Amino acid sequence: MAKKKKKNQADSGDLASEEILDSLAKGDEGDAADEAAEDEAEATVEASSEHETDEAEASADEGADEPVVPVLSKRTDALQAEFLAWPVDKDHDSAASFLRGDGAGDPSKVVLEEEDEARGKGGALNFILMILIIAAGVGGVIYFRSVSSPEALAAKKAEREAIEQAHLEEQLAKQKKYGVLRIESNPAQATVFKDGEKIVSKSEATGEEVIGKTPMNLMDLDISVPVKIRLEAEGYAPYDFAVAEHLWTKDAATGEYKYFTLVEMTPNVCEYWFLYDAKKKRELQFPDDEKETGKSKCTTYYDEAAKGGTAVTECTCKIPPEGWEPPNFDKDKKKK
Repeated sequence: MAKKKKKNQADSGDLASEEILDSLAKGDEGDAADEAAEDEAEATVEASSEHETDEAEASADEGADEPVVPVLSKRTDALQAEFLAWPVDKDHDSAASFLRGDGAGDPSKVVLEEEDEARGKGGALNFILMILIIAAGVGGVIYFRSVSSPEALAAKKAEREAIEQAHLEEQLAKQKKYGVLRIESNPAQATVFKDGEKIVSKSEATGEEVIGKTPMNLMDLDISVPVKIRLEAEGYAPYDFAVAEHLWTKDAATGEYKYFTLVEMTPNVCEYWFLYDAKKKRELQFPDDEKETGKSKCTTYYDEAAKGGTAVTECTCKIPPEGWEPPNFDKDKKKK
């Protein structure tokens, strides 16, 4: 009994498969044939399922020892049949022909122009991108070689050093420069005035005020500002001079700015002025007279000798001895 039921089930399954294949074979004839095949396949599947269910229940009543054919296999066949008989759009060729390997029924319906055009545009874009990437790579290599070559590195180093040097010079120029002024006089102990004020300092030993006298050093003077100096000594004419920025000298060893001067003080009263004439080989004296001072006469002679090429010394004041009195020309005039 069980064998007979199994045979009937197999025959039913074979019949359903044959009907499905027939419907697929007739699918090329048109959409109407496909729809009919689909309806018939669905009816066959439903009939087979009902028949199988009835037989399974009968077998269960007769005895549990007889095997039951699983329903899953037939349902799977039904799903495959449903997939194979899936309806296709009117604008497309039958899917059955593709499944059989026959290809498109009408190749003229297959439109590939738009796809080819899009593919062509995409290829051109890819080509342009590839060219840009190659150009960027080549440019990067060239730039790297240009900035990393020994000549380029040397030029950059020289430029950097020049900038640093210019910056350093600018900063140094902004800073104030200070110098030391050394003043000596003949005779010594002349009182020193700076910018019209007498220089006064305190003694470290006694704390008393000390008036600045030559020889002395004036420290920490701003060399960018001209400084005016005046020397005064009893019995001598005052001496004034100024030290401008261009007169300062920078010491190469210490880097300090210095200026040194030795002042020859001129007596207020001279017994006479004199100089030495190399051509005459003797000293010439120029005393004061009622018409002209001895200094003026000595200076005039010095200028004329220098123009004529005669070697002469500078005019010098002869300091009078103690008790000496200068001539009184007014008194002499009255006597006459």
